[in-house]
Amino acid sequence: MKQFSIILNVVLLIAVAVLYYFHFKEKQNNGGGTSANNNTSIVYVNSDSLTENYELYKQKRTELQAEQEKIKETLKEEGGKLQSQVEEYQKKAPAMSKVERDATEKKLQELQQQFYQKRDALSGQMEEKKDKTNEEIYTHLTNYIRDYIKAKGRNYPYVIAYQKGGPIIFAKDSLEITREIVDGLNKEFEKENPLSK
Repeated sequence: MKQFSIILNVVLLIAVAVLYYFHFKEKQNNGGGTSANNNTSIVYVNSDSLTENYELYKQKRTELQAEQEKIKETLKEEGGKLQSQVEEYQKKAPAMSKVERDATEKKLQELQQQFYQKRDALSGQMEEKKDKTNEEIYTHLTNYIRDYIKAKGRNYPYVIAYQKGGPIIFAKDSLEITREIVDGLNKEFEKENPLSK
């Protein structure tokens, strides 16, 4: 589920760029002084912790992995059957007439082409499903964070995603809201999925 991390990193980069722009624009507007709105702060969610502990994300990841494994097994089985037919042809080919060989080779080529088309179609469907799942999780997460901030009456101008190895080298612990966000998301998940535990 690297794409989810990539999406969060893209949002992070955009947020940092916007923050940088407004920070310096505000200084210019105030004659180089500090911002007049000192009661706001930037907070962050640790995306590594989020993906490890967010139940909806873990459920969707498990579902996608199971589906990917099923596709892999289907392709392995069908590929094995095709390979067996090729080997069977290779054994019989010396005793076959040219017409029989040509017809068999044509049939095997068609079967091979069908196999490749099926493989590509299943891979494409899987990628689409991953993208759709990532989008659903991302939308749910951002909506929850927005509602959470509003409900708590907090004045955070930005909530960014922090990830080890990402563009932000250091993030102050006091600005992290991962635990409260994950707890809230998981409570919501339990309400919607009472048999999940």
